[in-house]
Amino acid sequence: YCASFSYVASGGQEREIILWNPYTLKRITSLVGHQACIIGIVCNDEHGHIISVDDKKTIYVWDTKTYDLLCKVPDTTPRWPESTFSAFCFDHKSCALVV
Repeated sequence: YCASFSYVASGGQEREIILWNPYTLKRITSLVGHQACIIGIVCNDEHGHIISVDDKKTIYVWDTKTYDLLCKVPDTTPRWPESTFSAFCFDHKSCALVV
C-alpha cells in the first residue's frame, strides 16, 4: 500500500505491476517491463517510487506520478545454492533497499 498516492500495488507471474484504487477496487494502471515473475514490491512514498524485484534478480524503480520506469538494475552475482533473491526490504530511514 502506498499511502501518499492511495493505491495498492500487486504483481506476480504475469510480470506486470497492477496499481489498484483501494476504495473502488478498480485498476488504475499497469507497469510493464519485467522479464520474469515479480517476487516483491515496495513503495518509497518520500521519493515517489515503486521498487520491484523479479526472480531473475533484477530491481526496477518506477515513478509513481508518471508511471515511467526510472531504472533497471540487474544483479549478475552468482549466489549459492540458488541464484535468486530470497527476501528484500526497503529501509525508509536510510532510503536503501536491502536484498
